[in-house]
Amino acid sequence: MKAMANKQFINSINYKQQQLRAVRTGAHPDILKWERNMVKACKGYSIPIFAVEMMRTPERQQELYDKGFSQAKAGESYHQYGAAVDIVHSTKLWDGMTKKEWRILYEIGHDVARKMNIKLENGFDWKFYDPAHWQLKDWDGQVFD
Repeated sequence: MKAMANKQFINSINYKQQQLRAVRTGAHPDILKWERNMVKACKGYSIPIFAVEMMRTPERQQELYDKGFSQAKAGESYHQYGAAVDIVHSTKLWDGMTKKEWRILYEIGHDVARKMNIKLENGFDWKFYDPAHWQLKDWDGQVFD
């Protein structure tokens, strides 16, 4: 966990700007609350993280699918309906994280969800390895504006 800590970055303007990056309009209230609590929990360990993407257009989803970064085509991703979020380390991003470091975020994320009584799935467990991805486990398809 020590290798992930970066208190100096947490106190930077870049960190504050990262927190505003993801489009949140239309996202499910549980994803929004969980993301805020996840950022706060990691900040307590001096681990800077941020939401890269929450809401996604069909065009963006198809682009990610076409490039092999997603298994979901346009219309199939929880991101398009506000029921998912991608969380990464602020300075290591996706590619700079080891499996052990992703496991730490996985454990923190599930602990936060358990305390909030929110059921989430994480791409760490999937055949298509996507540890940054979190989605509502029992999402009912309801869309929010």
